[in-house]
Amino acid sequence: MVGVAEYQLTANVWIRGILAERHGLPVTSVRYRTGGLHEPGRVAKLAHDPPPGVEIEPVPAGATLADMLAGGQIDAVYTPRVPNGFGEGRVRRLFADPRQEEERYFAETGVFPVMHVVVLRREVYEQRPWLAQSLYKAFEQARRERAPAELFAPETREAYVI
Repeated sequence: MVGVAEYQLTANVWIRGILAERHGLPVTSVRYRTGGLHEPGRVAKLAHDPPPGVEIEPVPAGATLADMLAGGQIDAVYTPRVPNGFGEGRVRRLFADPRQEEERYFAETGVFPVMHVVVLRREVYEQRPWLAQSLYKAFEQARRERAPAELFAPETREAYVI
């Protein structure tokens, strides 16, 4: 059983695909439980029917994914955040060296999984055609100037590699 904030989140789609394709874990072989990582009561933002053969149910009222993981009620959590219990050794990462796994995946596939996409509505673009280029420049500047310092600072590194 695997805990997820929401089944359809981009990171979870990538994780399911990578585990299925590269590690032999079929998506339909897992039962998914949705809920908040550290706070109970998270409700899916997007209602959808699960794909055929996939079981998705919410965690019990008052439960959190981190507590269920540490308590052994679920086997894993797909999350971009470090779950409670990790620092105490009650839970661990799937891969001993996640950075090495990430680098191997990229080296073998040439793919760096995208997590977010910025979209500009057509009518906005048609009214302000300069806006697309301005957005691109702003994001490029942030990527060059802020991302390296923030993503790879020792105090935040653990938050980005699970």
